[in-house]
Amino acid sequence: MNTDSHYCSICQSLLVETEAALNRGLINALFFGLGSSELQIRSSKRRWMTFMTPSRNAKALYCVECGSLTLAPSIRKHRSELGLE
Repeated sequence: MNTDSHYCSICQSLLVETEAALNRGLINALFFGLGSSELQIRSSKRRWMTFMTPSRNAKALYCVECGSLTLAPSIRKHRSELGLE
């Protein structure tokens, strides 16, 4: 991401660069097993696509006012799978 200022499309407040990931703590793994969590997305009339797994992080922009979060896949192969490259 570039270092120019970013503004939220919802409330027009400042967005700050962050990183997003699906992390599982030890307690979570002990109580719920070792299966991985997945963040999935879909657009209308399309099948669900896995956007993020614990092994795939993403660049993110976080709004300091309303808390909205914008995610962009960081891994080239993942971007390819989503049709972004």
